[in-house]
Amino acid sequence: MKQLPRVTLFVYAYNHADFVEKAIDAAFSQTYKNLEIILSDDNSTDNTFEIMKRKAQSYHGNQDIILNKNERNLGISEHLNKIMTLGSGDWFVLAAGDDISFPNRVDIIVDKIMENPAIMSFNSGFHIIDRNEKFKTFRGFNTKRLYVTGATGAWSRKIFDIFGPITQATSAEDVVIPFRALLLGKLFLLNNATIKYREHINSVSNPSHERNIDAQKHLKKICFNLINACEQRLLDLKIVENNIPKALYLSLKKKHQSIIVLLHERIKSIEKTLNVHNTSLFGKIEYIFTSSAIKKHDSFQQRVNQVLLCFRFIETLNKKRKNQNLLEDNTQFNNDILLDLVQLDKEKDLLIFL
Repeated sequence: MKQLPRVTLFVYAYNHADFVEKAIDAAFSQTYKNLEIILSDDNSTDNTFEIMKRKAQSYHGNQDIILNKNERNLGISEHLNKIMTLGSGDWFVLAAGDDISFPNRVDIIVDKIMENPAIMSFNSGFHIIDRNEKFKTFRGFNTKRLYVTGATGAWSRKIFDIFGPITQATSAEDVVIPFRALLLGKLFLLNNATIKYREHINSVSNPSHERNIDAQKHLKKICFNLINACEQRLLDLKIVENNIPKALYLSLKKKHQSIIVLLHERIKSIEKTLNVHNTSLFGKIEYIFTSSAIKKHDSFQQRVNQVLLCFRFIETLNKKRKNQNLLEDNTQFNNDILLDLVQLDKEKDLLIFL
């Protein structure tokens, strides 16, 4: 009988005082036995760490508990790097401080990786809940939506042993880690939920009810995070250059370089939009009647639309997604998916999401 791997489940949080107790209770309720649990606070300004400390002190179960508070706010990627030095697991399972893991989550992950040792990272579907834990919808994988959500992530220690820490500052760890997994083996996507993913107004990935100008600033930040994630991918790709076919290496390198260029162009477009928002009424009128070479600003109608957006409030990051959610709720979801690097290279639209 194969020995079950040691697993590190870590609850990592920043200003999650309203939710972190439920995340910790879910971690303490895991049915998997060979488990250690890390409660790690990224120097919150609320009482998140005090809640973590109280929960750790009152725990009387059989799992090993590690309590950590960063001396300064590290951000997502540096926080993950820190956790990788604290944990002793063969596998690491991420649990965000505002989400809730199912009790059998770790068992599900271990079952899959024991079936196929080539799996280097794991992601799943999830239930979306609101801040009060009311169920909203299920999100899985289908032909129109095949990308991972970091909150469902788990990965082999080998990913950091071989590639080292994430050195490019980014909150898009779910762009870096699955790619590393594919450079070493396979990525498994489970088309069932393993967590309850909480959407709320202060969520890192789901800011809502923003003015268009604030949403544009957030989109600009996302672009920079993706650029850094792609730069990290290029560094990781270089590490295994001699271990993958040369044609595949060159193809992936070229595609990531192209993505970086496109993201920089997107930032220029966003900056143009922000300039329009911040200018005077006279400046807005002048902008309407001045041609621009920047994409999305090169027609009269597009420039008029940009100016009109300045005068109303919109949920820029949520409107399209809400419409898409309605479509996805009626979509037949696929079976579980096992991806390798060759499949990733063939799927142009998939490349940036994994």
